[in-house]
Amino acid sequence: MLKFEAARKIFTNLLDQPYDSVEVDLLNGWKLSAEVISRQTESEVPYLGSLHVPVTFRKGNEDPINFLIQMHFIRNKSIPSLEDQDDQRGGYAISIRSSKSELLFRAMQAARYEIQGDDMIVHLTTDLNSKKGDETFRHQMLQYIQQFLPFLEQLGGKRLGENQFLFATYDSTYDAFTQEQQNIFKILLLLSVFKAMIKKEFKLPISALLPEKKVAIPPSIWKIAPGKKAAFWADALEDNNIFIGWPELGDLRQYDDKAQLRRAYFTEFKKANEPRNDMESIWSFYREIKPGDIVIANNGMKNLAGIGRITGEYTHDPEFSDFPNIRSVEWIVTTPVQLNSNAFRIPAVTRVDPRFLAEIKQAVLDQVTDGFLLWEQLFGAVPQQLSVRPSDTTLAENFHRYLNSCQFWYSFELVSRFVTALQVKPFVILSGASGTGKTKIAQYFAEYMKETEFGQSQIINSKSTASNSPIHNDGDTFHLELYPYTFDYQRMIVTVEMLDRIDLDLTSGTEIEVRFGGQAERSLIKSQGKSVRLGFRKNFMAWLHAECKIGDQLQLKIADGGRTFHFQKETYPEILTPDSTNVAFVSVRPDWLDNRGILGYYNPITETYEPTSFLLTMLRAERHPDQPYFVLLDEMNLAKVEYYFSDFLSCLESRRMDGDRLIQESLLLHQQARPIEYVDDQNRVWYIPAKLAIPQNLYVIGTVNIDETTYMFSPKVLDRANVIECGETNLSGYWHALGDVDNSSPAWTPLRNRRALFTQDGQYHLPLYRKDFLMSENRFLLKAAIEEVLDLHRLLEEHSHAFGYRVFDEVMTYLLLFLRTNEELLTEALDAQIVQKMLPKLHGNRKQIEGLLLVLLEKFVGGSINGDPLSKENREKLDTDDGYIYPLSGVKVYRMYKQLLQTGYSSFVC
Repeated sequence: MLKFEAARKIFTNLLDQPYDSVEVDLLNGWKLSAEVISRQTESEVPYLGSLHVPVTFRKGNEDPINFLIQMHFIRNKSIPSLEDQDDQRGGYAISIRSSKSELLFRAMQAARYEIQGDDMIVHLTTDLNSKKGDETFRHQMLQYIQQFLPFLEQLGGKRLGENQFLFATYDSTYDAFTQEQQNIFKILLLLSVFKAMIKKEFKLPISALLPEKKVAIPPSIWKIAPGKKAAFWADALEDNNIFIGWPELGDLRQYDDKAQLRRAYFTEFKKANEPRNDMESIWSFYREIKPGDIVIANNGMKNLAGIGRITGEYTHDPEFSDFPNIRSVEWIVTTPVQLNSNAFRIPAVTRVDPRFLAEIKQAVLDQVTDGFLLWEQLFGAVPQQLSVRPSDTTLAENFHRYLNSCQFWYSFELVSRFVTALQVKPFVILSGASGTGKTKIAQYFAEYMKETEFGQSQIINSKSTASNSPIHNDGDTFHLELYPYTFDYQRMIVTVEMLDRIDLDLTSGTEIEVRFGGQAERSLIKSQGKSVRLGFRKNFMAWLHAECKIGDQLQLKIADGGRTFHFQKETYPEILTPDSTNVAFVSVRPDWLDNRGILGYYNPITETYEPTSFLLTMLRAERHPDQPYFVLLDEMNLAKVEYYFSDFLSCLESRRMDGDRLIQESLLLHQQARPIEYVDDQNRVWYIPAKLAIPQNLYVIGTVNIDETTYMFSPKVLDRANVIECGETNLSGYWHALGDVDNSSPAWTPLRNRRALFTQDGQYHLPLYRKDFLMSENRFLLKAAIEEVLDLHRLLEEHSHAFGYRVFDEVMTYLLLFLRTNEELLTEALDAQIVQKMLPKLHGNRKQIEGLLLVLLEKFVGGSINGDPLSKENREKLDTDDGYIYPLSGVKVYRMYKQLLQTGYSSFVC
């Protein structure tokens, strides 16, 4: 491998090259120019130096667009290395940042080598995806690169596969790059500009990055409600049009831009009485919808009345006093269709989420006569990905497809909330009636997270917690993995499978011959307690320390009835099969009065520790920090949670950042001076430490059944978890969605990077504890969200139910993660956090919470409730999720209100 000093030289050369300015011709007359205004060279790690580069876009006499970036030439252990593998000093990279992004772009995340005798060619490459592995981001990058590929290739760049781009090639023979370093600089500029545009750091006219020839752009797909519950669908069908209201605003063509419309909107309507997202609906109907776009006339969130194609521009007809804003439509599908998911969002006019197009298509094919022909008439010219759900989409989407392939049905909304809640914090509570799938979704998610890319049930790169567990047995040959136990105690446990090859007196002990590395010495094999142990002497241990390290594999051959043990290091170790799953299923017992049920206990009489599957899973997680582990606490309210789980919760809540390091308090397991050795039924050896911190890669999922045999959760517990109700039982959806699944070839292709997506590239829950939502680059994304969260806090505070900083941090982190996948899903994300984090603590009698429930109902409806909420008129609006801005929260509050009136008391978990 290239030596450390040579690697440093490569990047020092890039930094010191005296290029001061460059210019790049874009398309259609646009030019990009960049000038190095300051150069800083530093000898201290992690920086080699930095360049400050203003970038300017110009076209003719048009106003220039300015954009500032900084290139930091750095060395860091977390970045793949260009030097010897054994060198632990880290690798080199170029970190490109802007004034808005903490990390805009990092070049040299990988290197490719071509060895030619004593010389080497080093190809420096960069990954094209985002830091979070977003597929949409990657596709946009590939589109830009494909547009400029001839130009980039002239500069020496090259696209490699689907996810990498080569930006520089270094030849050690000449100690120089094969292309001019100014061209390398141009490539890095373009790639970072592409990423900045995708991240919406600045707006560049599309003509700068697209050719002059027209490109076929697929139509947008909109849903527009023809009145509440499609009350005026018959009129829309008869007149071949679709329409919206807001006659108070007059002809919308009087508003030249969005700002003018917004001012008129908020002058005419008060925020308290008019949902603010209605303004977006008006603007979309007036300016964003184009002839040729597809429109779905919806009837609530799960039904559509028809599908058509927009055939005309916006018009205004004051004769239609209630719905004067009109667009002409050719209605093609005119038969009502029922869906299984909440496919349509609350605002009157919104784009249809592509995730639901496959379900909409299938419903049309199943429920409409000549549905296939009608669908082809609508979408025949649309690219295939708009009508068939892609396999590699979001993590939640892929897991949802996995569940369907296993013939388990859950709504996509529930799956998405479940996955995001786990990403925010490692404690989630699933509540609901028995048989609604709470346990199964947790079990299948654990299975999903350990699947290999080939769909086999094995944990990638995971290692057994045993001292030496056979992973393959071929006659008298065993393959063992080395763990600290052998190095620390100079012995190994002889497993049950090995004993089948041994015919010796083990009670008194027998000396055998141990062969290794061309040497041999005598060692004692003997029964000790429940296990059989082979002790090693100094020559074997010297060889082991010299040739092997923890995690290596040994091949063991047992010969002559066990009188000879021959060890050699594996040259090509086989793929490990884990000794256990990555999930512990723990059934809570009604008699649990302390934490022994989950953590086990030390027995002073036998001087042994009796661990639990919960504790052993924690130890596995500690050993393998790159693998998520899960504990399922089934029916966790059969006993009082505060009795057996309070220590765990307290340690979990003690997590905090100390600089760049996460610190926390530890659980006390015993008070012995050294770890306690435990041998399980498979002769695996475990070490139980006196104290154990909760591993960052451990997730706890609790299930709660609501009946008279269980205990109510305290606010302390509910405040520390995302509480997700699994109360919906959609038998029709279950029947239609899963009835035709072909078990021989399930329609599921696993995401190859799903573990990185779920763990946020191994960061686990650091975004919560670092408070990433406060960072400047995230504040813009959360601007609209924070206004609504603060408004909800003020409302709850007025009724003495305000939430604290912990809930606020978790809510904002959830919103940040959710909105990163789709910025248009703010309402859905807020709805999930209201019902999962803000409402669970609500409980009390009529005097305590009736007023608050009524205020929340009015807010979630988006206006005042006329009269008694239980009147026939209001029940028609409030009993279903169609009438709410926040459907999940609104329906839940209404149920709580009805329970309050019926029993005089109400709580969230009911």
